[in-house]
Amino acid sequence: MTALTLRQWLLLGGASYLLFAIVSLPANVAIGLLAPEGATISGVTGSAWNGSANSVTTQAGTFTDVRWSLKPWKLLLLSASAEVNAKLPGGAIRTEVNSSLFSNKGKAKELRGVIKLEDMSPLLQLPLPLEGTAGLRFDELGWADGALVSATGEIQLAEITEPTSGTRLGNFSIVFSPADNDATNGVFSDTEAVIGLNGNLLLNADKTYSVNAVIEPNSGTPQALLSAITMFGA
Repeated sequence: MTALTLRQWLLLGGASYLLFAIVSLPANVAIGLLAPEGATISGVTGSAWNGSANSVTTQAGTFTDVRWSLKPWKLLLLSASAEVNAKLPGGAIRTEVNSSLFSNKGKAKELRGVIKLEDMSPLLQLPLPLEGTAGLRFDELGWADGALVSATGEIQLAEITEPTSGTRLGNFSIVFSPADNDATNGVFSDTEAVIGLNGNLLLNADKTYSVNAVIEPNSGTPQALLSAITMFGA
């Protein structure tokens, strides 16, 4: 067996100390590295390795019962990475969060979740109240300075209903993919619905966005909804 040199012992000792220091970091340090800039965090317990927070409020909404499992070795590469599980109003998500230590940028990978639209109405600022379920399936979401700047994946909207009249609108989808000039294009369409919907949402790298959509009646459109579509000139 070859004996280690003094330099190798020193490097091994330094790496071991650094790893121990990383694992011993308090939980509030870890969540501070993972959360987007400007996030409000409360009720932090545990350690950087395995911790939790009662709530984390960002521009994307308020997450509760947030739990994470940090990958300490990623800190050696000057980034933070953790498996994260959290609850949202009417649903839950799980994902892998990766954040740079020296910028306000980060990414969520393999994000999966389900939310209720009626519980997210204040955040979504929809022009009319809607009920239904949104299934989230994203390979990657990117943010910078606390705002969403990129997305690859899809949202499946199921059993969408207008609660005031009880009109069932049906099912829809939004598929996000990279576009030119570092933008993200979200194409939305109807899958099983009483109206025809097609169009796109363009999310630009500078955090601005634009929406272009066409709503058309089809053979299953109720008369009351047909009148509303005609009134709005769709």
